[in-house]
Order: sequence, then structure tokens, then C-alpha cells
Amino acid sequence: MMRFRLELLLALSLGLVSASCQPKDAPRPNDTRAAAPGLVLGVVADPISESPVAGVRVRAHDLGETLTDAQGRFSLTLPPGEHRLWLDRDGFIDGQLAHVRVRAGETTRVEAGLYSTTPDEDAVHRYFQRQPPSRQELPPEEVPRSAPEGGVGAARAAIHEPPVLPAVIRVWRSSRAGALAPSAANGWADNSCDPAVEVDTLPLEEYVKGVIPREWIPSWHPEALRAGAIVARTFGAKWALRGGRWDCADLDDGTVTQVYRDERAATTNDAVDATAGQVVMRGELVISTEYSAENSDPTSTGVDDPTCTGTTRFGHGRGMCQWGTQRWAKGICANPPCEFGVFGPEPKLHIWMVEHYYPGASVVAGSSEPVPPCKLIPPEGDILDDAGPCFDAFGDPMYWRTESVGWGGGLLWTNAFEAAVPGNWARWQMFFEAPGEYAVDVYVEPTFGVHKTTRYSVTYAGGEEEVILDQSVADGWTRLGVWSFDARGEVRVFDNEAGPVLADQHIVADAIRIQPKGLSSTDGGADAGDLDAGAVDLDAGAVDLDASAAPDASRDTGLRVGGSVSGGCSCHVAAPVRAPHAPWLLLLGPLALLWRRSQRSRS
Repeated sequence: MMRFRLELLLALSLGLVSASCQPKDAPRPNDTRAAAPGLVLGVVADPISESPVAGVRVRAHDLGETLTDAQGRFSLTLPPGEHRLWLDRDGFIDGQLAHVRVRAGETTRVEAGLYSTTPDEDAVHRYFQRQPPSRQELPPEEVPRSAPEGGVGAARAAIHEPPVLPAVIRVWRSSRAGALAPSAANGWADNSCDPAVEVDTLPLEEYVKGVIPREWIPSWHPEALRAGAIVARTFGAKWALRGGRWDCADLDDGTVTQVYRDERAATTNDAVDATAGQVVMRGELVISTEYSAENSDPTSTGVDDPTCTGTTRFGHGRGMCQWGTQRWAKGICANPPCEFGVFGPEPKLHIWMVEHYYPGASVVAGSSEPVPPCKLIPPEGDILDDAGPCFDAFGDPMYWRTESVGWGGGLLWTNAFEAAVPGNWARWQMFFEAPGEYAVDVYVEPTFGVHKTTRYSVTYAGGEEEVILDQSVADGWTRLGVWSFDARGEVRVFDNEAGPVLADQHIVADAIRIQPKGLSSTDGGADAGDLDAGAVDLDAGAVDLDASAAPDASRDTGLRVGGSVSGGCSCHVAAPVRAPHAPWLLLLGPLALLWRRSQRSRS
């Protein structure tokens, strides 16, 4: 009878082990990878030359990749959801195509732009000439337009330093609206509220990243691109603060306001990031930053522009000259010999350009609406879990997977992939009650931590430091380092690598632990919920539930603590061991007692 009870408990414990541990790639009930896939058919072309681009590597993060054919065509079979495609080829600027929406069993057709690193200048001129001159008409900034009834635009039009910028921009996808799009033929009709049209709501900075590749030239000088990013951001923010250009949208994606597309370029992304939050103000107002391709000299608003002397005006000629930014950045003019006069011949920086084209204005760093601390960390430290209010996961949700293991009973993971910038990344925000030196640990569930060079970034009182962690050898709490923090700080983890990456290189984003300096990563002071079971003696052997347990402390039962279970599913006992993550451990105590009684009954 005793032997029957022992075998029953063994069976139950092994059953719980297999129930609490699943293979890394097994689909979960909420995992869209288990649903019927959809087909993406696309074409990659250079928007400037209008030529298809062959041999482009097209990747959907870690879910598939392919190459374009001689006509720039490609196809990918992907799970349903919203994807971002990554594009690269020698001789072209790395690009992305955002918001690719895949539906189960359906075909999605897309067009992606990839820009040459060395476009022909005549082709660039023809590119601008193909774009209809932008209307970009705004009421004078000194007379703010009233917001729609019940809106907030009028109340926020006159803003004080630092300007509070809109968090999102509503974009009417007029380029997809057909006859409903605003045009001279329909009197620039406002059909933005028609249920047949699309209006996307985008974060402000993400919106600007979709404007600059189309309104500027991605291969242009970085200073020209930064100047463009500031004025495009200001233009979009101004309309949003006024309540919107259209009844149901702040802007459209065509030339009535400024062109937006879902494509991104690495160079223009860099320009947007480098100027994040910067807008143009005159006095206490965010101003109307119109711009056009070729403004001549002087511009329509009377600004001297010797870089454009002798050029033919193309566009309305107001505000910034797009070609002018490239010439000022390089210290050249359209028709040499150049006479720069009081401005001097040296290349100019982006702030100078912006303030030159908008006299009396200044570039000011704006801010988002203030957000209260998610949680205050006391002097004795705390744990910030991925399920808590201080954690955010960024990037396409499609590439974040959830698991029911880890600290607090859950974690997120994504795969590392080759890219210059992150596709997915996560952030833990820290707000401290008391400044001081604190140690920061991360929790890595060893079943899912695979990538050997996982890149973290820690923002502290003295700056920012990058930390490379081998998640493949991490087991539970692992020390990132010790830093001095003032009122706040951040920990971030990224998914990108500069070089090739093997398949299935999982990166875990779970909890972080903040402790006063002096405590090691194995100290349990912050872990009141840890299971302190001590040692369980199985006859002559022992199963030690402490972090120092030997990986083979299990005789011949098929159960391996700290190793793997017979059947191939790897379940590790991490330090600290907690009941919610390994419920089968609760059976070890009764199992040991039955084993002892069976031994005594035999004797």
C-alpha cells in the first residue's frame, strides 16, 4: 500500500511538471501563431528613381524572411496581426514598412520604398516635381482657430514654455480614400468622418518618422534631415493643438497638409530621434512651420536665401526651403559662384537653419503631458514586474510572446535579430523615494533566456550605461550593476544585434529588483514570498532547494532538480524557488516522508 501511495505521488508530481513546463515553441491559447496564416505580396521600389529594387532582404522580425526578385516583388506567409517589415540591401538605406496588417487566410498587398544612398540629383529634382505643390494653408498663428465644439484645441493653442505636445496625431489616410480624398475637383471636401475612410492614430514621433522620408530625401545630410524633422513635427503638433485640420483628423497623409507613409528609413529615423520633442515657437506660441521644395531668393515671406539664388520657385515659397536645408548643410548654393554675404560660407547646423527660415522664432524642447510616478521605490528597495505599472513593452506586439512562468507567474520574450536599431524593446521606469546607490538585478527564467549578448541600458544620475548580459547562463536573479540614482532612472532591454543572429535566440523581459548597495543578487531580503523549504533528505541522497543544489540530486526517479525532466522539457529550479512557478515542488515533502516510512517498514 505504501509503495502504491509513493508511485501515485510520483505520477502526480511528474504530471504537474509537464503541465507547468512547455516546449519553447509550443503555441499558447492566446498565440496568433496557431491561427491560419495570411499571405503578404509586396513590391519594393526606389521612390526617387521609380525603379524596382531586386535582391532586397525582407524580414518580418523573427517570423520569416525572403528576397525580392528582379521586379522587386516578394511574398511572405505570416500569422494574422500587425507586422513591421525590415528591408535592407547594399547601396540602399535600411528601411522599414510599418503597420502591415495580415488577416487569416487573406492576401495583403503592400508597396515599400527603399532609398538609394547616392541618388542622382536630377532624379531628386524630378521627384519633387512629381509631387503636387503642398497647400499647407494655416490661419495666422497669432489668431488661433477655435476647436470643434467640446474640443480642447482652442484652450491649448496658446501654450507656454515648455510646450506640452500632443501625444498622438490623427492621420486621415486620404491617399487610400479614392474619390473621397480632398482635391480641387471636390472643393477640398472634408470627408474625414466618412465611415468609408481610414483615420490612424499614431504617436507623434512615429508620425514624424513617416513624414520625413517622403518630404525630405533620406540620403541628404543629417543636419538637413534634422531641420526637416523639427519643422514637420511642429507642423503636425500645431494642427493637433488647434483641434485638427479636418473634422475627424488632425492632418491628412497627402499634400494638403504634409505627406505621410508607413515606410521608414534609418537615416530619417535617426534625425527624428536626435530632435525628439523639439518644436518651433515664437513668443508663447507654437508657430505654423510651412515649407516647400524650392523657395527662390528671397522667399515668399522675405527671407534671404543665397543658397537658392537663381532658382525657380516650386511650391508656395513660404517658410523653410527643403532644397535649401541640404545646401546650407553642405555650404553650397544652387548656382555657383556662391555669394553667402553676412551668413558666411561655412556649413550650417539644423538649429541655425530653422531659426533662419522662421525669423524671430526659437527651437524649444517640448514635453509630453506629465505622467505621475508609476510607483515609488522605498529606500529598502522593491521589485518591478512586467505585469506592473512601471513596465512597458514597445514594438510590434506580434513579436512579444507571453509565458505563464517567471517572476510573479508570467514573462515576455522576443527573439534577437540583426538590425541597426531595435525592433522590440522593453522599459522599466524607476522612481525613488530617496536618492542613493542601488543595485539592479534582472530576473531571467532559464527555460526562456537564450541569447548570449542581450543588450541592456541603464539610465542613472550620472548618465547612461550599456550592459551586455548572457541570458543563456542566467538562472533567476542576475546582477546588472550598481549605480547612483536621483529621483528616477530607467532600465531598458533591446532585441537588435549589429551582426548575424542564430535562430530562436530568446530574450526575456520579466522583473527587475532594486536593492540598496551591498546586497548581492542572491540576497533574499526583498523576496518575502520565497519558498524556504531547506533540504529534503531522500534516504542517502538529498534534494537541496537552495540555489546551490546539485543538478543531479534525484536518484533514479526520473525527476531531475535543476536539470531536465525525462521527456525533454527543461524545467529549472531557479534561485529563489517560488511556489507559484514550480507547484510540483510542494509534493517533494510528502514524497520524502512516504519514502522514509517505506524504508522503515522494510527494516
